[in-house]
Amino acid sequence: MKTIPTHGFVLLHRFSLFLYRVLCRQKVQLWP
Repeated sequence: MKTIPTHGFVLLHRFSLFLYRVLCRQKVQLWP
């Protein structure tokens, strides 16, 4: 039973938040 490393989970969480902010910023630019 393998466990997911915590640092990997944190990096994935930060990356997903970064992508979410970028997508929101692009949506705002597309629909001002």
